[in-house]
Amino acid sequence: MTNISLIITCYNSSLTIEIIIKQILEIIKDNDEIVIVDDGSTDNTTKIIKHIDDKRINLICLGRVGRTKALNTAIKNSKGKYLFINDADDIPSKVRFKESLKILENGYDAVFGQQMTVNNIDNSKIKIINDNIERINRTKLEKLELLTKKLMFRTNSLTHSTLGIKKDKFLEIGFYDENIEVSHDLDLYYRFIINNLKVCISNRVFTGRSVGRSHWRNYNKYTTELLSVRKKYRHILKPSIFTYIYDIKIFIENIINFRK
Repeated sequence: MTNISLIITCYNSSLTIEIIIKQILEIIKDNDEIVIVDDGSTDNTTKIIKHIDDKRINLICLGRVGRTKALNTAIKNSKGKYLFINDADDIPSKVRFKESLKILENGYDAVFGQQMTVNNIDNSKIKIINDNIERINRTKLEKLELLTKKLMFRTNSLTHSTLGIKKDKFLEIGFYDENIEVSHDLDLYYRFIINNLKVCISNRVFTGRSVGRSHWRNYNKYTTELLSVRKKYRHILKPSIFTYIYDIKIFIENIINFRK
């Protein structure tokens, strides 16, 4: 039986995809899998993936359908007991899956970790990146924080590409909302709270993200969706009035960025 399903969606990711896949293959076990959905790449991303000969890779090529539908397609085609999200330009730490599984097998439904920003990911820097992540994790005593309604409305500090979750729990709360283009992750987190999932945040670094690779190139669209999602769940979860401070902060930042 497949234990872990790594979920990767990619679009024109030729600069990093090979490095990311090879690092994952070194870490995961023989009964794990990587489910990759290519979202209509126009570069040689799919060619690179096809040249990596490993039975644990399941590549699905779609037209340009968008990130959310690509994520749902990958999950629908996954076989693992546990789902792990990993972006095509995020390198997983060597302890990510081991640490996450330890938490998930100890009564939690989902887990997030920390992310470290790194200089451009390439083969010449991979050892340095891994060594730096390992050094940071070695100097930290493990600390877990429970995800709460208060925390969710106070800030949006969770990193989607560090998420590990029991697949049965994911299926219980439903797939990503395909009507939401860039804040689909936030929508999912609020449903964690509504459905009383036991979710924790580890202080361990689980991924390294390349500096300068923005996952929401249209900041205005991102913040508009973010505020819309928060408004939707505010009516359901009824958090403290003080949580409006974060919404006002985001709104002001949106105006400033729009005028630049």
